[in-house]
Amino acid sequence: MEMKGNLRSSHALLPLGEITITSAAYRAFTKSAAGIFGLLEWHRGGNWGEAEEGYAATNDVALQDGGEVISAYEILPGVRVRYTTTIRASTHIALDEER
Repeated sequence: MEMKGNLRSSHALLPLGEITITSAAYRAFTKSAAGIFGLLEWHRGGNWGEAEEGYAATNDVALQDGGEVISAYEILPGVRVRYTTTIRASTHIALDEER
């Protein structure tokens, strides 16, 4: 995968499959200015958010070979959501503390 600065070259790197969200994550989004689908597009396009440092290499391997791609974004002070996509299957959105 070609990198351009800190962004990957494609806007749609991974198929999302069925998308689910926990009720706790949904409630947190209703209290924040962050958008569920805007962050989903970031995740889909290779912006791993706060998970970049710890998961960048693992995510890149998963894009090639299958597995899980993980992104994390702080949507409120001290509240972080995690987007986890199992390649070719599904995407799950949950609070970081729910993993």
